[in-house]
Amino acid sequence: MALAVALAAQPPPETIVVTASGPVDAQRLSDALAVYLGGFAIDVQNVPADDAGDLRAHMASARRLGESVRAVAVIRAAGDSPDAVEIELDDLTTHKTLIASIPKPPRDEDLYRTLALKIQALLRATLSEARGTLDPRSAAGRLASDQTEVIAGWGGNATAGRLSLEAGYQALSLAAAGVTLQGFSAMASWNLGRRFDVALGTAALGSTRASGNGVEAVAQIVPIFAAARARWTWRRAALLAGPSAELALASVTPLSTSLTVRPSRDVIVALGGQAELRVVVAGPLDVYARGEALAVLEAPSYDVSGMSILDTSRLHLMAGAGLGVVFP
Repeated sequence: MALAVALAAQPPPETIVVTASGPVDAQRLSDALAVYLGGFAIDVQNVPADDAGDLRAHMASARRLGESVRAVAVIRAAGDSPDAVEIELDDLTTHKTLIASIPKPPRDEDLYRTLALKIQALLRATLSEARGTLDPRSAAGRLASDQTEVIAGWGGNATAGRLSLEAGYQALSLAAAGVTLQGFSAMASWNLGRRFDVALGTAALGSTRASGNGVEAVAQIVPIFAAARARWTWRRAALLAGPSAELALASVTPLSTSLTVRPSRDVIVALGGQAELRVVVAGPLDVYARGEALAVLEAPSYDVSGMSILDTSRLHLMAGAGLGVVFP
């Protein structure tokens, strides 16, 4: 009985009602908006647009529905213009109405992502005016108090998406040996909400030659690197930084036959930090520059008759740059 009373006393989940007209599909817009508001536990419901009546009649009908389900806001998107989409947001918390428009992107995927991000920004802006009266633990209160820069989509801002793939130039410097290996890297990152991501990558690096005491050898290092990063965005740019780790396979193959030297294969373990800057080029494409410094925890030093020919210990420095693509 006490449990039933407690459940009955709980407020219903906070809701946003979405309606659309013209070529804008309310269901697709609701799905896109749900992705960007998912971290705030806000339920997004779509309502088919009523073709009869004018804009005021449409909004009045949607507003009544919003009030009936105790919605936070009612949103209408109209794509009647060939070049733009108009957004009308009726905030039922502050009783204010905001109207905005965005240029219509060429692709539908960009359209719904951009609409969702614009609506998210409008909703945060109007709810922030009522921050003092909102429960900070509620979905609306958390959205209003969240100061993270909105990750914008199409139209020249930092791109939002779950999966990002990057490929480009990579260099690995072995500080103790004074050797730098260069090659090609590939990395994938996965967003964990709007503020954090995890990344995993590898690189195909060129080999280096080492010699000493009459022995010449070829050394090859294949690194696998991972990172957990926080993200800050501003307009077209995004900065990502956080702790990182490297697990690498090092192999040294002797070329000289004057001494009996066996090939060696070893594992390198290192921990450090990574920072990356991304700048949007166009649509989902961006360019990146990445730097990383790692303290080596486990690594071999290759010696020939007491003479070191290659030391992979101490400090590893990595740097890379290239192109990335973000998938919504």
